[in-house]
Amino acid sequence: RFRDAPPARRVLVTGVGSRGGRAALGALRCRGYEVVGCDTDPLEPDGPWFARVPRGDEPDFVPALTRVAEDRELTWLLPTLPGELPA
Repeated sequence: RFRDAPPARRVLVTGVGSRGGRAALGALRCRGYEVVGCDTDPLEPDGPWFARVPRGDEPDFVPALTRVAEDRELTWLLPTLPGELPA
């Protein structure tokens, strides 16, 4: 089901616990993109549309994003929090 979208339309959106992250997630989904959201929220369960990752300032952040993107065959990354950009 998830892999029905063309590779160019599979996106990992970070910070989906924030207002900007939720807005990006919703906007992309409305336009037909397959989207996986990620955040640090320990209460949100991992699932087909969500992945828990470390904070952007933690050393495991980039490896965690890479794992999620590779495991779910995502081709684009959309960071939505300023603190994640230096990573």
